Amino acid sequence: MRVIAGRFRGLKLNEPKDDKLIRPTTDRIKEDIFNILSIYVPDSRFLDLYSGTGAIAIEAVSRGAEYAHMVERSNESIRIMTSNIEKTKHKELFNIIKSDVNKFLSTTANKYDIIFLDPPYKLDNGIQIVELILQRDILSEDGIIVVECAREYIMPEKIGRMNLFRHKSYAHTNVYFYNTEEDC
Repeated sequence: MRVIAGRFRGLKLNEPKDDKLIRPTTDRIKEDIFNILSIYVPDSRFLDLYSGTGAIAIEAVSRGAEYAHMVERSNESIRIMTSNIEKTKHKELFNIIKSDVNKFLSTTANKYDIIFLDPPYKLDNGIQIVELILQRDILSEDGIIVVECAREYIMPEKIGRMNLFRHKSYAHTNVYFYNTEEDC
């Protein structure tokens, strides 16, 4: 696992020893996600929910996000994430929040431009998390929500004010991109 592009390009990131605990987004999927988000990432406020290794947030900052907040409750994930952030030599651009995602979303007052969520596949709670994000009004007006989930889990075309503008399918994974614009 590595950083694909930007200021940290080529940086090798630590991975979990047990892939049952954390299922990192593959480099291929990560590259596709950031190719789609490329014009939105620079200077964005990035939120990574269910952060795992932190690879998505690190990629976002590497590509120009102003900062990344990373929400994770697993101590092992936080240990890996912390070591990966230290490798960037720019700890000040990241904030690890040890919390349950629902609890964090219910209490945060921050607004974000891009929110990425990759819940454990067994949870199948992408719709509920997007609804909570909208209910709490933590997404900026022109913000984007990206949901990575199991291939079997189908997300709708519309969730509240959010419209699906892109969908990518892989062997075991679906990635959905939502914004408020009708024609992206």
